[in-house]
Amino acid sequence: SITYADRGEYSDYTIYGALIEKKAVCEGYSRAMQILCNKANIPCTVVYGSSFGEGHMWNIANPGDGWYHIDVTWDDDEDYNYIRHAYFNVNDNEILKDHSIFEQVVPGKYYLSGDEFNIHKYTCELTTQNYFIKKKLIFTSDHSANAKLIKEADRKGKNSLEVYYWSDDYVEFLNALNT
Repeated sequence: SITYADRGEYSDYTIYGALIEKKAVCEGYSRAMQILCNKANIPCTVVYGSSFGEGHMWNIANPGDGWYHIDVTWDDDEDYNYIRHAYFNVNDNEILKDHSIFEQVVPGKYYLSGDEFNIHKYTCELTTQNYFIKKKLIFTSDHSANAKLIKEADRKGKNSLEVYYWSDDYVEFLNALNT
């Protein structure tokens, strides 16, 4: 029998494509993340939605204290060969800045084959397991604290620093970095 893995054009949508061939679209990434989390006894499911007008899939996982969004596709920046953490354990407010979640199935509603929906829709309100919060990598309007983060990364020999910027005045922040 022929499997999806045997058909090159479809393996991008599978766990096999993501983990073995190292080539996948969002569905392959999400299904691989789901199986890896479940093997580690971390409840995880896929989420159907869209971003910038295109269909998209990512995960919601519960590492023990509640549900969080994880978009491993968007955190794999192949243009720069860099793994980011911008979508690692984020809440609904963060993910909804550039993602839309399809509705949850409603009992008694008739669905057509082209309808897009989620079987379950978990609420993700927490931030305690967010990558940047756990690692204390948050830039704020406190420029001296930001400078300490940069100096610490430099002291450790890092040539880059991934941070989350938490302020409304982005221009002021960039100007302060350049001084």
